[in-house]
Amino acid sequence: MKRQSHRDWRQAATALRAELAAEPGNLELARRVWELLAGSTGFDVRNGRRLVETFGFVAMRSEEGLAALVSAFRKLADDTGEYPRAALFDPPLENLLRLHVRQTDHPLHQDIEWILECIASDT
Repeated sequence: MKRQSHRDWRQAATALRAELAAEPGNLELARRVWELLAGSTGFDVRNGRRLVETFGFVAMRSEEGLAALVSAFRKLADDTGEYPRAALFDPPLENLLRLHVRQTDHPLHQDIEWILECIASDT
């Protein structure tokens, strides 16, 4: 299989991100963007800023979007060593996390708590 050129990859990424900008609440589109940024075609350019740009809006709109953001941060930390930082979270997104962490029976409780601890230790 021929490896995709960087130019072709960049064009594909730009087009897909433009689609997501037009439909920021589209979780499936956000997942496709993240998969492309994660190196599905050979170029891994994931970072926390891009993660929040990709999943932040969908996290604000749905429980599934929040789960996607949280699991993507865990995977990013595992794969690259990059942890959530305070500068990445605007007040509405941070407040959403704080709201959900209060629900100790929430299935994402431990991971949300981890994100908030990372944010707190970064400030």
